[in-house]
Amino acid sequence: MTLEEQAIMLSLDKKQLYRRMREAVSVMSDWLQPHFAVKATRFDFEGKRLVGADGYILQWNTRKHPACPVSYDNQQCSVGVCTVTRTA
Repeated sequence: MTLEEQAIMLSLDKKQLYRRMREAVSVMSDWLQPHFAVKATRFDFEGKRLVGADGYILQWNTRKHPACPVSYDNQQCSVGVCTVTRTA
């Protein structure tokens, strides 16, 4: 099984995906972590994201740019990639 297939399998399991996203929160900067406190977030399994306080969103993807091929700047790992964005 390829790393991409492993990442996709992870994304199909609600518990594993939630655990992966909580791991991502645990390594965030101290100022950002409170926006993703367990009580302040909503887990959107269909959207593969955690919706945090103050418009912050932690989005899961197979890799940074899923529509582009794997490269040095777009690496694939078995747990996917989480990125933080903020809505306006």
